[in-house]
Amino acid sequence: MGEALRFAHDRLPEQVARAEAMASGCTTVFGRSVSIPILPVAYVPDLQEVHAVARVGESPTPDLMLVSSFHSDDLATLHVKGKRLDERECDALWSDLVKQLTGIARFDWTRGTVEHCRIEINDGDVMARVSPDATELRIVATSGGVHTMRSATGRMPWRSSALPVTMRVAGI
Repeated sequence: MGEALRFAHDRLPEQVARAEAMASGCTTVFGRSVSIPILPVAYVPDLQEVHAVARVGESPTPDLMLVSSFHSDDLATLHVKGKRLDERECDALWSDLVKQLTGIARFDWTRGTVEHCRIEINDGDVMARVSPDATELRIVATSGGVHTMRSATGRMPWRSSALPVTMRVAGI
């Protein structure tokens, strides 16, 4: 968990949160005490978690929202409250995310490999601030380690998604 975030921070220190030493904590799950890993990261003020939500209309690209809170009526349903971003704001954040993922990736043109971190937009890996004048996006976590894609032909895998962003959004 920490290895991938440190890899990303080393590549883009201004946009990726710095990972501190791994710690552990305890929580209760289904009435049982469970030990969980905790990866503290450097605090970035005034950012909100970004989530992808199904877009109303024809576009296959999901909208983004800045999360202000989560709440649950029962164990099975999680509700997200926040600000749904307009098209200009969504486009700016998607563009920033693609630039950052490309900046984090390490391309080895000789071996035909790409090393990258898996970012899950709906798992708290991405946070942002949006104002009328500017947007700021930061990667604050990774979902898994550093992954290497290798081309079978020794060339870069242009036709596959070399820098995946997993979006688990209903209807997409």
